[in-house]
Amino acid sequence: MPQQRKKIWFTIFGIFFLGILIFGLVNLFSKKTLMEDNIQKTQAEIEKHEKKNGELMEFIQYLKSDAFLESKARENFDLAKPEEKLIIIKNGEKKEESDTPAMETSRKNNFKVWFDYFF
Repeated sequence: MPQQRKKIWFTIFGIFFLGILIFGLVNLFSKKTLMEDNIQKTQAEIEKHEKKNGELMEFIQYLKSDAFLESKARENFDLAKPEEKLIIIKNGEKKEESDTPAMETSRKNNFKVWFDYFF
């Protein structure tokens, strides 16, 4: 009898120990997968920021270039090169005609067209 009890207790202790070991391994595996996912997300974010950084560096180089300075001088100060002629086109005044009856008839016609379309 005492020998049999020892076997039962040893089996129970072994199963309990094995359960704790399996639980720990599963927990460790889930933490590992979470860490790998976080690493992949962080690497994707780093690549996105590096791409954005490259674009900004190109833009900074453009802002430092003579072409940018020349275009801003032309736009803001109406400057031109010595061999160029500067032509300024002014917008003409628009004539407003008060054809409200014509507009109302066109609206009625438009509404009628839609009414006829649906019904």
